[in-house]
Amino acid sequence: FAATSGTVAIGTGLSGYKLDVAAVSGNGIRYTSTLTSRSLYMGDNIGTPFISTNGMYALTLGINNGEIFRIHDNANIGIGITSPSYKLDILGTLRSTGNTCLGTTGGNVLIGKTSDDGALLQLNDAGNISF
Repeated sequence: FAATSGTVAIGTGLSGYKLDVAAVSGNGIRYTSTLTSRSLYMGDNIGTPFISTNGMYALTLGINNGEIFRIHDNANIGIGITSPSYKLDILGTLRSTGNTCLGTTGGNVLIGKTSDDGALLQLNDAGNISF
């Protein structure tokens, strides 16, 4: 701890950051809740930075104490939704300014609904379009 600058450096020399941790690959920072025993890890996984939980718990990001993004414990990702039911589940409007590719490996592409019965536009794996 450097009292004059108010910084803490662990595993490294003086730092310009309030908290600076240098660790050997595989090690890093762990925060554990004393209420739930759930942990958040930040570190290096064989050269790739990672953030993870200790077990099958969701990982969330938020702004102003409100959740905006969630990686659920089943690996589904939710944006604006706390219980995503699909690999990517978005509550709100999706905007793409470039090319957008929608596709499957043997299934249908549906626009308007999430099931074959009621889709506003359906493109099946044979390339046929129905409304």
